[in-house]
Amino acid sequence: MAGEDDELAEVWDRHVPHYELTPDLLPPREAPWSELVYFAGAFEGQIIKPTATGVRELAFENRQRFLAHGFLPDGLTVLRAVVLGEQRLDYWGEEPPSDEALRHIHALVEKIREQVAAGAHLTPDPSTVAGIQDKVMNAFDRLLAGYATWGGYRYHGWTSYEDQRNYQGPMLWSERDCDLRFAFELEREFPGAVHMEVAISKASRTDYDKAAEGFQRVDVAVSDFSTFVEDDGSFERFRTHEHDAFFEVKWFAKGWGNNRDAKSRLADIPIDTRKLANHLRLGRCKVAGMLVFDDESYLHQQGSTEDWPDGVWRLYVGPSAVERRRAKSE
Repeated sequence: MAGEDDELAEVWDRHVPHYELTPDLLPPREAPWSELVYFAGAFEGQIIKPTATGVRELAFENRQRFLAHGFLPDGLTVLRAVVLGEQRLDYWGEEPPSDEALRHIHALVEKIREQVAAGAHLTPDPSTVAGIQDKVMNAFDRLLAGYATWGGYRYHGWTSYEDQRNYQGPMLWSERDCDLRFAFELEREFPGAVHMEVAISKASRTDYDKAAEGFQRVDVAVSDFSTFVEDDGSFERFRTHEHDAFFEVKWFAKGWGNNRDAKSRLADIPIDTRKLANHLRLGRCKVAGMLVFDDESYLHQQGSTEDWPDGVWRLYVGPSAVERRRAKSE
């Protein structure tokens, strides 16, 4: 059994991006739970459900709907997050998965297999919410792959003017550079549809409430207007358009430690996540996420997801995230 476990761990010992999935990499049909539990751990479903119980609740709700109505979610991102949630339910439970739970898990894996066979892991459908979610995940995973080679965590960073070793690396010199790197990867998934510093104001939204919201800008937005027709109703249609995705971005630079800038940005994260939750609630975007570059693992040590708003993704870029994506055999 130990040898079999080692073999399974070697296959699924890390987060596996959607775009790396192949039919051969998926578990066989009707695989036993002892094998499925490893496959479940090859995806970080906590990205879309960051709270401590998020993926467990997601799995339980989806299992109930499946048993009652045969419902399965769409898209690899949610499908794999639900499989992970079933694993976490098993971990925190006192018994192995029930026959009903296992039937649900097998159905999820088969739908994942169908998506991979259809090529949806490489070219998700941007006209559906599930496809948009999968495209965002693909962009984020490529961003992390790049960060592993050029991320600020690899360099000395900035400490003080007296430090002659100050150097933040070749890529990230400001928070806007973080926006830019993510925008490059999003642009591969959504050609011509990525925008930066998008104003939320009377000029951009009919539902804008100045008294409640103040003036806001979305750091990175995804919205394809390639087929938008200019006419007498352009302004109204633009201001009611549901965008594909909104992202806020924060950067914790190497060498900052617990300085004033780090504390300020840490305090801003719950403010920004509440703004993103409000955008979702009002139907301004289909996907919303908080992207954090954490070169010194400051957020990893100080941050909390206890009050993280439902629906807002937690896109974490830092040394621990890089390590999670490296195979143990490397």
